[in-house]
Amino acid sequence: MQGSKDASTPISGGRSGTSFLGFNYNVELGDRFGFRIQPGFSWVKYSYQQVDTKTFPSTLDTLDYEKHRLSFAEVPIGVYLNLTLSDDNKPQLFVEGGGFIGYMTGAILKTKGQIDVGELDQTIINKVRDTKDFERLRYGVYGKLGYKWIAIHFTYRLSDVFTEFATDVDGNNTTVRNPTIPPMEIGVSFRIFN
Repeated sequence: MQGSKDASTPISGGRSGTSFLGFNYNVELGDRFGFRIQPGFSWVKYSYQQVDTKTFPSTLDTLDYEKHRLSFAEVPIGVYLNLTLSDDNKPQLFVEGGGFIGYMTGAILKTKGQIDVGELDQTIINKVRDTKDFERLRYGVYGKLGYKWIAIHFTYRLSDVFTEFATDVDGNNTTVRNPTIPPMEIGVSFRIFN
């Protein structure tokens, strides 16, 4: 995942990203071309660097980590082209592109930090289940370049992660703007069954 350049919301690109588990349904239009539908679930993690300039999700400087974990029911739909085939007509080098849409099924903010209790330091782990400041729909485009069962996977999210304005404890809109999260991810995808 692309890291955030916003010092107030410093996302760690190496510790953030999306995992997806789905099932392929191919509609073949010949040996080399077809449509692919992949219903499944996505788990998205945004891990925030603990730096002095951070103001989101909190301003606490005593935390070891803060991270949002989101889950989505998601359906990517794309078009694939098999550039090369094996002797037995199996796909080898291929490209694929399309779009995806998902609906949020849950969101958690997890924090871990140290507090002083007398002469001992105590580690506190806290999980808050809260979806009020998140956009429920997630959608965008994707592309793949692969060989047999492995591919380089590119995703560009067109939807926002957060609503434009934060809400207070009563669910009312405030004038505080939620951060903008970088939309691009590059990773690797695997196909387990052919």
